[in-house]
Amino acid sequence: MDFSVVFHFFPIRFEHSFFSFFVFSYSPLKFKIMFFNEEGILNIDEMVVNNASFKTIMEDGVITEEEIKAQSDKVVAMLHDMEAKYNEEQLAEIKNLLVESSVLYAVYNFHSIQNINK
Repeated sequence: MDFSVVFHFFPIRFEHSFFSFFVFSYSPLKFKIMFFNEEGILNIDEMVVNNASFKTIMEDGVITEEEIKAQSDKVVAMLHDMEAKYNEEQLAEIKNLLVESSVLYAVYNFHSIQNINK
């Protein structure tokens, strides 16, 4: 089987829910990782709710300190793995994506709080 990664970039549009990323589509000859769906919408929330870690954490409807710590440890371990796999240029791109995504997440939440307080 031939597996190849293809990234599709389209203009970002925000719809009714929070932003989203990573739409995975599979065909027998290609495995595509797309950041945006066919309508050009970033699909983070869909991927989050379908993620095994998220489902496990949310299963009982209560998020504990231990679950947050375990997820934090998982992310840190993934970052250490990436440091070992990728070169400096690739790591710089990954770091920039993480920082800019975190900025977007933060300002989105601040904006939501502003709108609640109006």
